[in-house]
Amino acid sequence: MQYKFTELFDIPALTKLCQSFTDINGVVTALLDLEGNVHIATGWQDICTKFHRKNPATACRCTESDTFLAGQLENGLKYNVYRCKNGLVDVAVPVLVNGEHVANFFTGQFFFEPPDVEYFKEQAAEFGFDQDEYLEALGRAPVYSEETIKINLAFLVKLTEIIGEMGKDKIEKIQANEKLKALASTDSLTGICNRSHFIEETKIYLKLASRNQTQLQLMMIDIDHFKVINDAYGHHAGDLVLKKFSEYVLSILRETDLFGRIGGEEFSLVLQNTDIQGGDFFAEKVRKGLENLEINYLDQHIDLRVSIGIASFSTNDTYHTLSRKADLALYRAKETGRNKVSRHCPELPQASD
Repeated sequence: MQYKFTELFDIPALTKLCQSFTDINGVVTALLDLEGNVHIATGWQDICTKFHRKNPATACRCTESDTFLAGQLENGLKYNVYRCKNGLVDVAVPVLVNGEHVANFFTGQFFFEPPDVEYFKEQAAEFGFDQDEYLEALGRAPVYSEETIKINLAFLVKLTEIIGEMGKDKIEKIQANEKLKALASTDSLTGICNRSHFIEETKIYLKLASRNQTQLQLMMIDIDHFKVINDAYGHHAGDLVLKKFSEYVLSILRETDLFGRIGGEEFSLVLQNTDIQGGDFFAEKVRKGLENLEINYLDQHIDLRVSIGIASFSTNDTYHTLSRKADLALYRAKETGRNKVSRHCPELPQASD
């Protein structure tokens, strides 16, 4: 399952509902995920909680019984009734969310007919239970007719359907929120970080670099003569260029790097744990790769050239100061012929705005 079990279900609310059901008719309830974690347990009989579930050998039987019941539900049954290896009757009902089996709702710890006391005396002796206390707990375990259980099961099957719908609704809400979050942080055309999200993430990267004393490079990339592309081929072609550009850069990035669209045809990259040599090598790889990129629109090949400015992070840099350095380097690359990589060097004269 994609989401955590507790993310999908309001366990406290369901526990109250199950407890009310138990209070009304004494029926045991339990909700277990497929890993065997018990999320709800109401009305459990002492013969199980104080004896069968505590003794290692009988507890193993309980687990085997739970596993068998759960396994039977994989065959598409609405529920399964089973006499557990410790002698009581258990029932399991599957919980489905969007058709996926995610949990099992259990009831049980009862009998369809008065129990065989001699059998349980033998069991007490076999596992070292105090016979009097064990038989007293046995006497408190209810005996239900099959008709009564069918009535209860009709309710429990409906309840599991409601639980499944609850999980489905929760998934839809989570996915809607994830979509809204993505829309707020993603450039709609290219699918990469938008300006605001990129800046906020970069600030976090800078803090990590400062704290860990690691090297970091910031690149500013501008598509050369992008207006000419739009004028010559149309804005749809321009959009295609932006998409192909982004796809290529994403394809050669590490998962730890950051890529965003800062403006119309201006993009930025953060390379974590990267020294000057590594940054320059990667910038040149980007430039050459884009230069050789195949972009065709209406049977016409579109040449793509970029100018790149790159700057190294210094301890006192903020996003504003580091991006300013990379911008100045980008300006120098464009001013000196375009289609090149330029590194910010403090000793060089600063370009004017």
